[in-house]
Amino acid sequence: MLQTQISISKTAYKKLALLSAKLGKKENEVANLAILNYQFDKVINKKEFLKKGKGIWADRVDIPDSNELRNSWEREFNG
Repeated sequence: MLQTQISISKTAYKKLALLSAKLGKKENEVANLAILNYQFDKVINKKEFLKKGKGIWADRVDIPDSNELRNSWEREFNG
C-alpha cells in the first residue's frame, strides 16, 4: 500500500478518530475506505468529462474508422 501525508481539519480528525474507534480499525484504514467509497460520479460532471476527451484519437491512423469497422463486423456476422 502507498503512503501519503494529508492535512485535515480538527473536526475531520475527530470524526475520523471516533469512526475508527467505533469500527475497531486504524485511522488510515478508515480514511482509505472513505476514499474508496466516495461517489466520484456525483462530483464529476460526466458529460463535461466526455467533452474533454473528444477528439483525443482523431489523429490516430492505426485505428479504423468506426463505420468501416462496423460494416466489416456486419459482413462477417451476416455472411
